[in-house]
Amino acid sequence: VLASRECTSVVLRTGGPDPQHPRDKQGRPLPWPGGYLDATRMLRQARAEYPDWFIGAGVNPFKYTVADTHGQYLKMFRKLNLGADFLVTQAGWDMRKLQELQWYLRRRGQETPLVARLLLVRPNQVPDVLAGHWSGVLLSREFATQLQREAAVAENQALAVQYERLALAAAGCRLLGYSGIQLAGLQDAAQLRTVVDKVFAALERFTTYQDWAMAWEA
Repeated sequence: VLASRECTSVVLRTGGPDPQHPRDKQGRPLPWPGGYLDATRMLRQARAEYPDWFIGAGVNPFKYTVADTHGQYLKMFRKLNLGADFLVTQAGWDMRKLQELQWYLRRRGQETPLVARLLLVRPNQVPDVLAGHWSGVLLSREFATQLQREAAVAENQALAVQYERLALAAAGCRLLGYSGIQLAGLQDAAQLRTVVDKVFAALERFTTYQDWAMAWEA
C-alpha cells in the first residue's frame, strides 16, 4: 500500500497489546505468525523488499535500571544492524536520558540520525499516562504532580507553561545533536502554529548549551 502511494520514508514500530490477538498459556501475546509482527521483523522484510526506502526505528531511552537500559540499547542495535537509517525516540521529558542516548551512540562510533519525539500532555490525560495506558510513554509521578499543580490554576495557563517547556526541550535537542524533533499531542492547526512559533523563538534564543541548561534546570 505504501509503495503504491510512492511513500519512501517510514518509521516501523511494534504495536501495543490488543485483547483480540491470540495469547499463550501465560497470557502473553503470541509473536508472528500467530499474533504480532515485531518491528525487527518488519525492518528485515521492508529492507529486503524496498532497499531504497529511508526506514526509521524506535528506541526508548527512558529506562532507569541497568538491565532495562541495556535491553533497550540491545534492541536498538538489532534494528540498526537490520538496516534502520534513523531512530525516533519514545516520548519523554528527561533531557539527561536524551543526552545519554547520544553519548552511548557516539562512543560506539554510531552517527545514526536521531529524532526526539516531544509530547504535549493535557492535564486530563495525566491519569491515563500514569496508569500505563500510553504504551512506552513514561511520566514520573513528580512531573505528573507538577502538571496537575499547573492545571489547578487554569487550563490556558497550564497549556502556556507546557508550550514553553516543549519549546525549551526542542532547543535542547538541537544543542544535544539531534537531527530533528517530532511534535505529538497537538490537537489543531492553531495549536500547532503556536508551538512551532515558540520552538523557533527558543532556537534563536538558546544558542549555547550552558544558557539552555540553566534555563531547563530553572
